[in-house]
Amino acid sequence: MSLEPVTACSGGLRVAQRGAEPLDDPAELRVGPVTAVTPPPGPPVEAQRSDEAVWRRHWPGEDRLVIDFVDLALVEVHHTSGIVTFDRPLPAETEEHLLFDHVLPLVLAHRGALVVHGAVVSRAGRGAVLVGSSGAGKSTLATFAWQHGWTIGSDDGAVLRATRPPAAEPTYATVRLTPASAELLGIDPDPGSTVVGKLRLSGDGPRAPRPDA
Repeated sequence: MSLEPVTACSGGLRVAQRGAEPLDDPAELRVGPVTAVTPPPGPPVEAQRSDEAVWRRHWPGEDRLVIDFVDLALVEVHHTSGIVTFDRPLPAETEEHLLFDHVLPLVLAHRGALVVHGAVVSRAGRGAVLVGSSGAGKSTLATFAWQHGWTIGSDDGAVLRATRPPAAEPTYATVRLTPASAELLGIDPDPGSTVVGKLRLSGDGPRAPRPDA
């Protein structure tokens, strides 16, 4: 399954993928036409893999955010218009993955949110955030909890709020599993579709991932 053309995300933010109908609020995020993106001057913030190879650089600014996914694409987010620009055509599932799993958390952080790489599960009005690096098992454990009566919000990102009591909200409602994790949990691949090598699970009614805090 693919995400909705316009997807509700943390804090009421809506993100429109390529080809979605226009949004009324210009502050919402919307993927625009493919065009050249130029990084600003100055040193970027770098993200490294465990082998210390840089896989992402980004330049936060007052007017725009520029992200370089090394050897993949340059992406610009214009803060006023909310337009998200990719500098080259990408497969639809790759663009969706970059937009929601990488661009969205950086935009939320720019807006002042405390964003962590973690899964959100809840039950009986209480919840947990499972934090860990890629491959640590967050999605597998969250889906296991989901199979045993918990509600799953997201398997990849959470916004933490220092309220009383503290609250956690999924960056957007989703769960994606590697084929090996799906097999381990006894999940038939038919209910979902692959997104950059992972299976996006679907659900109906109370079984669907929920974006609520």
